[in-house]
Amino acid sequence: MRLIKVRTILFLTLALSLVLGGAALAFEKEVPPVRKAIDARNQLFMAAYADKDAAAMAELYTETALLLPPDAPILEGKAEIQAFWQALMDSGIDVVQLDTLQVDVLGNTANEVSHFTLYLEDGEVFASGKYIVVWKRVRGEWYLHWDIFNFG
Repeated sequence: MRLIKVRTILFLTLALSLVLGGAALAFEKEVPPVRKAIDARNQLFMAAYADKDAAAMAELYTETALLLPPDAPILEGKAEIQAFWQALMDSGIDVVQLDTLQVDVLGNTANEVSHFTLYLEDGEVFASGKYIVVWKRVRGEWYLHWDIFNFG
């Protein structure tokens, strides 16, 4: 009787390990394509900024997106977000450089932890800092949903 219990426990442990191991492998397979998609969207973001196209930048956000700039009110929706990026462009910031450090995926959302650098027209660094974006997959595409950053 005791031998049957030991075998049952060993079998259940092995089965659980296989199931959890398979789930971990499936999760690991999901992260690189999402990271690649987010990197591509960040390239579009930087290119739109370089083209001084705040409208194109706003299109990379969800309809209900929130932008949380430091020492400022929360901005809601594409119109307010577009106005924010346009004001930054008008201030003389010429280039926004984004450098992704980490992306974690949870279903149709992904969390990006990154670093940014803002450059003036002469190439001088104006400021740098860090940010977190919660991305949301909508109709198969990734969009910025919650975007918060600070300097330093």
